[in-house]
Amino acid sequence: CPLLVKADGEKMGKTESGTLWVSREKTTVYDFYQLFINAYDEDVPRLLAFFSDLDMSYIEELCQKDIREAKKIMAFEVTKLVHGEKEALQVKEASEKIFSKDFDANMPFCEIKKDLLPVNVLDLLVLTEIVASKSEAKRLIEQGGIKIDDQKINDPNLIIEDINNKVIQKGKKVFIKLKER
Repeated sequence: CPLLVKADGEKMGKTESGTLWVSREKTTVYDFYQLFINAYDEDVPRLLAFFSDLDMSYIEELCQKDIREAKKIMAFEVTKLVHGEKEALQVKEASEKIFSKDFDANMPFCEIKKDLLPVNVLDLLVLTEIVASKSEAKRLIEQGGIKIDDQKINDPNLIIEDINNKVIQKGKKVFIKLKER
C-alpha cells in the first residue's frame, strides 16, 4: 500500500492542527470527512481511485467536469470505508447543511456547563477547544475570523450570556454548535 501524500509532498493526515486519526475518539467523523472535502484538487483523482470502486475514466471525467462533486464523493467513500455507511451519510448531510447555513443536530457540538455563564468570548472559544489559547482567540477576533450565529465578533471583551444552540464559526470551514448542560 503506497504512503498517502498530498500534492505538496506532505504526508496525508499531518495537518497544522494535528494528526488525522481513524479513531473517532481522536478525530471526529465530521473532521475526518472535512479533511477529504478540503483535499487539494490534484489529489482527488488518485484518492478516489484508491478508496472507491469507480472506473478511472469516470473519475477523470468527473474531476475535470466538477471537482467539488468529486471531492464530496471521495469524502463520502473514504468516510464510509472507515466509519461505515450510516455515519458517512450523517456527516455528509451535516456538512451540506452547515455550508447551506441550515444547521442541525449532526454537526459537531460542545457542551458548556450552565454555571460557567455568563462567559467572556475568549474563554468560550478556549472552552470549546476551537482555539488553543486566549491569545489565538483574540488574534482571530481582531482579524475577523470568528462568528457566532453568523454575526462577526469584533470585541474580545464581549460577554456571552446564552450559548444554547448557538453556532461558532472559525474561519470559513470550522463550525461547532454549543449546548448547555
